[in-house]
Amino acid sequence: MKRRPILSMLLLFVLILWGLAACTHDHFLDATGSSWRVTKIREEGSVAWQKVDSLIRLTFVSETLYTLRLDVNTCEGEYRIFSEGEVYFSLSACTKMCCDSKIAIKIHDMLPEMKEYRKEKNVLHLKGKGEMELENDDRSRKTADL
Repeated sequence: MKRRPILSMLLLFVLILWGLAACTHDHFLDATGSSWRVTKIREEGSVAWQKVDSLIRLTFVSETLYTLRLDVNTCEGEYRIFSEGEVYFSLSACTKMCCDSKIAIKIHDMLPEMKEYRKEKNVLHLKGKGEMELENDDRSRKTADL
């Protein structure tokens, strides 16, 4: 008779752990292979968001490498996820073709300053010295786990 309460408690414990894992997974950035379109930015100290009309895309190529596709140029760098909600982007190396827009250059300069992330469904929020909002790009190879 003592076994039933122990088994019931063990089953309840396993279900609680499984539920917690399912709830937190959606907020953890499993980014490898995903592509995100920058939709708006807010510079440090500003209260207004700036809409990004051009197609600027952040792609997580591997577990450590990213590309940032600007108007004309493409940049590559490294990123690290230290813990849930904490991210690091290195400075990137870019091609040197002509004439990216001012907002594209601003996004390029802001990305290494982003230190925190939060994911809600198909939207990725980056925050640091300023903020960025990105939407999952339909052309992404991986969207199910994000």
